[in-house]
Amino acid sequence: MAVTLDPADVPSWYQFVTQFDDTYKSFYDNYNALMYLGPYIQNNHPELLSQYNAMLQSGSVNASQLEGLKATRDYVYSWLQWVQSGASDVTGFVTGAAQSAYDWAKKSLGLGDMGFVPVAVAVVG
Repeated sequence: MAVTLDPADVPSWYQFVTQFDDTYKSFYDNYNALMYLGPYIQNNHPELLSQYNAMLQSGSVNASQLEGLKATRDYVYSWLQWVQSGASDVTGFVTGAAQSAYDWAKKSLGLGDMGFVPVAVAVVG
């Protein structure tokens, strides 16, 4: 199910994105260690094999869910990159537009290198 991302959620999504890799790595370190124990359990403790297989099955389900979360994280990461680049583009646009308006006012009013306050007074006045 697709979910629309809300810019107000950026801080919580940012935390999810930045801390996800540690959780992902920790899970797979433990899951791989569990799988590595398979031959040992089978050869030395066959009485624990059903419990071991249940743990593997549970780990497999969790791995599948974790992969879904990773796909979500990757999407959110790209969304955050887009939001960040959009914000810097908007800031640059606003700054550039303000500077252009200021330069235009100085030129149109023949004020040369006068500061902002005299230009603002001349434009408002």
